[in-house]
Amino acid sequence: MLHVPYKGSSPALTDLVSGQVDFMFDSLSSAMPFIQSGQLRAIAVTTLQRAPTIPEAPTVVESGYAGFDIGTWYGIWAPKGTPAGIVQKLAQHATRALQQPMVQNRYAALGAQPVGSPPQEFAAYQASEIQKWADIVRRAGIQKLQP
Repeated sequence: MLHVPYKGSSPALTDLVSGQVDFMFDSLSSAMPFIQSGQLRAIAVTTLQRAPTIPEAPTVVESGYAGFDIGTWYGIWAPKGTPAGIVQKLAQHATRALQQPMVQNRYAALGAQPVGSPPQEFAAYQASEIQKWADIVRRAGIQKLQP
């Protein structure tokens, strides 16, 4: 395989749909319109569970690669030092918004599953993701390129 770096999903998806590249890893929310239109075929999902919107696509683990678990996630952050009460209020409003049927339906159509966790739970998840990727980078011997 040859790694082809792109400046975002849009140009990479354009090249994938036009046949300039053979495959790519992308977030389901970016690729879903192309999958739904039949322009792309999902080979596998990188999370431990199959995606409800494309249940026919197996997981990478089901395809024979044990322990493969990579998912895309998003969060809402506030500046350091924001009072805990304000953070809590922002989290409550975000969670309430994510629970709205219209929002749930829109995310589901994109293959995403909104969570809306409390700030402490999100902070713990973020810390675990940072640790996971730091370990992967270290084991792979990846070094920062110097200009």
